[in-house]
Amino acid sequence: MPEAGVNLAGQHTSFAYVVSETIEDQRAGVVILKFGRTRQPDEPQVDRSQKRVRLLRYTVPFDNGTCRAAPAFGGESVSAKNYDDYHDAGKSGDEDATLGSFHFTYAARRGGCRETNSRIGDSIGFRSRSNRGQFSFDMDVVDRGTYWQPLLYVGITTALASSENLQDQSVETKQYRVAWGQPSCIRFRHKVPARAGFLRINDLEGLSSGGYQGPVRAPERRWLLSSP
Repeated sequence: MPEAGVNLAGQHTSFAYVVSETIEDQRAGVVILKFGRTRQPDEPQVDRSQKRVRLLRYTVPFDNGTCRAAPAFGGESVSAKNYDDYHDAGKSGDEDATLGSFHFTYAARRGGCRETNSRIGDSIGFRSRSNRGQFSFDMDVVDRGTYWQPLLYVGITTALASSENLQDQSVETKQYRVAWGQPSCIRFRHKVPARAGFLRINDLEGLSSGGYQGPVRAPERRWLLSSP
């Protein structure tokens, strides 16, 4: 799709996201598919505690190497507030058990095992990108890193409102394996909202050129799927 997006309003659409590897001979990974729509000015604002975020992870056979297989999950939902608190700042909520069962251990680069909700950052500092933060709907958290807990107590953040102006949110994870020179195709379907729908994709093991610092975590890919 073009970076500017497309207009697929109201359509049941099939997608294919292609992962290519140019560093290791072969590896595994996880992609996060985030769907939703932006609340429009003519729609009432709904408190995040009253909105739900759908969680989808279908159980399919997958070779997780020496890492334990992902337990069955299927699909459930949690409040947008609990979802934001958990992924933006690591705060606890009433539905943390559901979120914990949604996340899982997977085979990462170089044969290691990682948690999809790991809070280990890519760098040292007040803000650092982590697997958990990549699930956030706050693009600032995704791009710059999860807020450090002490900063939240002194009010240096807007992250906890990341779902404030969003509706119909859902998150799906898919595991994949890819070999150098042999792209892996990840397929999924989605009913596109009539207005202001979006798709965001994060590859937890994806890397991009980091200049003199070497490869860094690949950025989130973002597309508009329907016009406001």
